[in-house]
Amino acid sequence: MHRLSVFGPSDILRVLHGFNPWWTGRKLALPSFRRAVLAACKSHVAGTNSQRCVMLLSGMRGAGKTTMLYQLAEDLVAGGMDPRAIVYLSCEHPIFSTVPVARILEAHREATGLGDAQAVLLLDEVHCARDWDSQVKGLFGEDGQGYRIVATESVETIERALLTETQFDRWWSVQVPSVSYFEYLRMHGADPLAKANVPSVADLHKLPIEDLRRLCTALAQADVRQFRRYLYSGGLPALAATSADGAGPLLHDLIAERAFRRDASVQVEPRNLDELKRLFLYLCLHSGEIFPVQRYANLVGISPSTVSSHLAVLEQCFLVRKIPPTDETGEESNKPRYKFVIADSSLRAAALLDDGSADAAPAETHTAYVTCLARHVMRRYGGAHKIGYWHDPRSLRDVDLVVHGKGGLLAFQTVEGASVTSKDPAVALCRRAHVPGVLLACPAGTEPGHARIEGLPTVFVRLPTSVLAYLLGREEAAAWRG
Repeated sequence: MHRLSVFGPSDILRVLHGFNPWWTGRKLALPSFRRAVLAACKSHVAGTNSQRCVMLLSGMRGAGKTTMLYQLAEDLVAGGMDPRAIVYLSCEHPIFSTVPVARILEAHREATGLGDAQAVLLLDEVHCARDWDSQVKGLFGEDGQGYRIVATESVETIERALLTETQFDRWWSVQVPSVSYFEYLRMHGADPLAKANVPSVADLHKLPIEDLRRLCTALAQADVRQFRRYLYSGGLPALAATSADGAGPLLHDLIAERAFRRDASVQVEPRNLDELKRLFLYLCLHSGEIFPVQRYANLVGISPSTVSSHLAVLEQCFLVRKIPPTDETGEESNKPRYKFVIADSSLRAAALLDDGSADAAPAETHTAYVTCLARHVMRRYGGAHKIGYWHDPRSLRDVDLVVHGKGGLLAFQTVEGASVTSKDPAVALCRRAHVPGVLLACPAGTEPGHARIEGLPTVFVRLPTSVLAYLLGREEAAAWRG
């Protein structure tokens, strides 16, 4: 028996009609571009066993999760599915956040006569639903029949809870990242290598110099202006699909503040929210650097444990990523000094109210490149590989990112010049471990090429950061297409 509620079935259906325009043949103004992960959503819904688990799309505010649910609904209807069999619920809505999901679906079944085995359920921000775990569990029949479900969350609540959840096999978690540079170019029809075969990033050190130059030349037409715009406003789909400049203040209000008001505010006490915002702003200014917990705590007058707790909240809201120090074998230090990088360079620009219209200082450009490179490397190699930074104890300098996988080590270094010397930390790493190739992410306009250091078999490949980001994003998208 349901508890009494001020909202009756007619109220529920009225709001449902607003959220599900396809029931009455209405169209939504959705972007035509489909991100690669949408194909995985379609496969999940179409699969014969898709009803046995929930596909959970996790990611920060503005990453395009809600748009993806609506695009999925649009494509399913276009493919012939009964529009009434597709139900979208926003669990943040005042009705849907308080009324049990089962009661909402009961009202839908009574109105349409459709059973749960025939329906696709799209649950947006499902972590906002009261008792989400037991509610979703109740949507599965004992015989494995039930709704085919795709859900989203903007706070890493469910994924963390499933680490100890006995029914963890009921969920399939997929992270939806910000837009890659590859996707950004395709959104704007500016992908000159759309039909070309290109080598993998891991094999770039094997590519003849002539081929490397041809590759960079082909991308040069979409290089400087497009990449700069991408760094400052292209990582979030809401603005990536537009061509307008000066989007910094708009993005700040749309993404950065919303993430704190809706997500972070429920993770910390209200009096600590300003502390959290101040910490995020500090990390934006120092993205990709080692974060000094004790020193920062002393400067702002709070305890180190509170700082660590705030860092965890920012991670949980997908706003920052933590990069651990690793040795040559991929093992982390017993007392690690973590680096923190903002999840996307355009999110960082939004927090700093920087729309990229003014010429940036070299140090600022370098930080934006580091943030962009980290986003692409960690999304391309995350999960199946160990990723960290490597600290050279002699020069006290770091290699930005080192990827440890079955194929050996692959190192990425953002450099301000176009040359490599024997004193560089990447060279020190290569003297300690076998590293076939080091990718040097250089400023725009850098002449691509190879470099070698006497006594080392390693090939140092220098190429513009934009080209490296494109290639990494292309491989990221290809992984979803299988």
